[in-house]
Amino acid sequence: MNTGLGTLGLPSKDLLLAALRGMPHSRHPMLEAASELAILHRHRLRTPPATTGEVDRQRSQLVLSIDRYVLFVTPVPHDDAPLHAESIGTLVDHLAWHCVDAHITHADDTGAHDEAVLLLNTLADDYDTLADKVTRGIRRLPITVRPDSHTRYGS
Repeated sequence: MNTGLGTLGLPSKDLLLAALRGMPHSRHPMLEAASELAILHRHRLRTPPATTGEVDRQRSQLVLSIDRYVLFVTPVPHDDAPLHAESIGTLVDHLAWHCVDAHITHADDTGAHDEAVLLLNTLADDYDTLADKVTRGIRRLPITVRPDSHTRYGS
């Protein structure tokens, strides 16, 4: 799998986690989108539940942009490649939320923070495994649709 230092390929989980934490990163489309997703999740924490629609719309657009990027930089999967349950963009959005949850929501509670970090790292390992399989063409991803179509992501 590409380390994500160039403009092509999928970034490593370490670079992805660093981008989610707001660390400087190379101008990589997925890292930029991941960083924006984390910012939106932080913003969503301070937004009244009745007014999160715009934040969620922006998140959907970023998820779709990640999925489009993945489509362009990965090979067409083998015909017999199994279908994964969710797209890489959706997985990155989950990672962004869990990163915010671990490092902001539970920052003052050591036990909850440790549990949240463990979950975040497990999800990051899942991303790494999926990215490797997609890059090798041995795993298919669900087809994503336009976020404004009122249809959920998936096939």
